Amino acid sequence: MLLRFLGQLMRARRAVHEQEQQKKRDKAVQKRKEFIKKNEGKVFVIPKDAAIDESDVEDASHKEV
Repeated sequence: MLLRFLGQLMRARRAVHEQEQQKKRDKAVQKRKEFIKKNEGKVFVIPKDAAIDESDVEDASHKEV
């Protein structure tokens, strides 16, 4: 009986933790989408001496008017 209760408690804690992690991921995705929408079409110049990972660099997308 005690082991069953402890098992349920552990599962509940894990579920709450997973929900918190999912909320963090959703918030990060939403923030990234807002940043992209706000800065669409803008060009950022990166200095040569800056340490930038190539995976952070994206090609600019252009829209035809």
